[in-house]
Amino acid sequence: MLKGLSMDSKVEYVSDLDPAKGTDRENEDATTFTLGTICSRVQTQIRDSVTSFKQDKEATTDSSDPQMEAKFKPNEAVYMTCQFGLRGWARFMDNDGNEIPFKTVVRQLAGQTHHVASPETLDRLGLELMRELAENIDKLNEPSEVELGN
Repeated sequence: MLKGLSMDSKVEYVSDLDPAKGTDRENEDATTFTLGTICSRVQTQIRDSVTSFKQDKEATTDSSDPQMEAKFKPNEAVYMTCQFGLRGWARFMDNDGNEIPFKTVVRQLAGQTHHVASPETLDRLGLELMRELAENIDKLNEPSEVELGN
């Protein structure tokens, strides 16, 4: 029996980049990111918006070999996945030792209103960390063995 994804599911995640991960001080010192699932409509919009194909119309009339252009924007997919799937954080500090506030904005996508991480919030992460977080958000959107009924 298959079971649907829980749309309000959240997990606490400590980055592999965090020097406190795996130490006896992890619970006190590590930054914890709250990750959540993303509905299928938004996942579809993310995947479709970062991939495009274009055929050069002039090349098709002048040549038997039409020129095709394909674009894939994997970093934009990472950004959008974090924007919709990152729900918060704890102990994420600036250089002065102050906790960085997690801010959200309202965004319309796939016919729905979403409260998502603000661009200002995402700017503080860096691309390598965003890639790691997006990978783990994507894992939340895959049925587990329990959800698959195995």
